[in-house]
Amino acid sequence: MINLEKWNPEWLERFTSYEASLTPLFPGATLHHIGATSIRGLSAQPIIDMLLLVKDEAAVWSAVDTLVEQGYTYIGTERNTETLFTGGAKMYVTQGTEQELLIFRDILAADPRVMWAYKQVKESAAPRGELAYNAAKGNFVEAVIRAYKQGREAPSSESCKRKAMGDAMSG
Repeated sequence: MINLEKWNPEWLERFTSYEASLTPLFPGATLHHIGATSIRGLSAQPIIDMLLLVKDEAAVWSAVDTLVEQGYTYIGTERNTETLFTGGAKMYVTQGTEQELLIFRDILAADPRVMWAYKQVKESAAPRGELAYNAAKGNFVEAVIRAYKQGREAPSSESCKRKAMGDAMSG
């Protein structure tokens, strides 16, 4: 079972603290608060998701090394990013500027219907455990990003929720 908490303004303060300590380590890079803890009103696990965008692949691996030196544990590649974890934070490191995790965050923040649908997917999947929860979230994120790339309105309908939950149950 995944334990979700109601949105907490302290999550923004925690990101600000991470940002203050990490930004000086990565000149020329940008650090973003992403994930459910960055969206007011969205329930989440109290883990601060961050995205560090760097200029090129060499900078990705340099950043990974620096984060490991700072106490982060390297997990591997996830969603085309190098992923690390420490106590209360998860860090994604990649190159470039047009990153799907940022696009999804911005869609959630801009469209309350999409945020509500995502909240329902998360809350419905959380009792079924980590695999079902991650699968349902992943399916929903992919559907929203696919719609965005095709120039369509982000799916926020019940059918998108059913698809995300159905795929998670069968996987």
